[in-house]
Amino acid sequence: MRNSRRNGEPLNKTGKTASITAFRKSLIHQIVRLVFLYSAASLTGFAQTGQDVSGMTDETGLRAIISKLEFPIYPKLDIRNRITGVAVAQVSLDTHHRVAQVDVLQAPSESISTAVRDAIQKTTFLPSQKTDDGISLTGKISFYFVRLHGHFLVLNPKDTPSFDQLLNSR
Repeated sequence: MRNSRRNGEPLNKTGKTASITAFRKSLIHQIVRLVFLYSAASLTGFAQTGQDVSGMTDETGLRAIISKLEFPIYPKLDIRNRITGVAVAQVSLDTHHRVAQVDVLQAPSESISTAVRDAIQKTTFLPSQKTDDGISLTGKISFYFVRLHGHFLVLNPKDTPSFDQLLNSR
């Protein structure tokens, strides 16, 4: 069968002509290339107008575009009950970088969860740098509710003192 021919063309090991195999490889290459180019265009802002581009970012990336961070207020009931811990919220921004949705994923109490949600709703973010359509983003923001030397504080990871700083502050 290797030596047989189809339409005058030699067959390869799989029984297909060389031109069909080359065509399929070329087609797959073109599809991969188009997908890559579209992805690159979307990420760099060259997508056609009318198309929404969305993405995930880490906490550092989300905090980098905050123009005014509103801190949660430590609830009085949690201070009285000496409740401390970490609150983590997933924040979704629309294409104009306004807060679209806040889901508190983890919090030491319901009142802290509410305080975090309210604070993030008041937080403002820098607008998207794209001129036509913006980029909607989703990321996480965390706050630490801590008791330090008898004081109850709300800190973000960027401002959290190191262990050495805590020892030296006594």
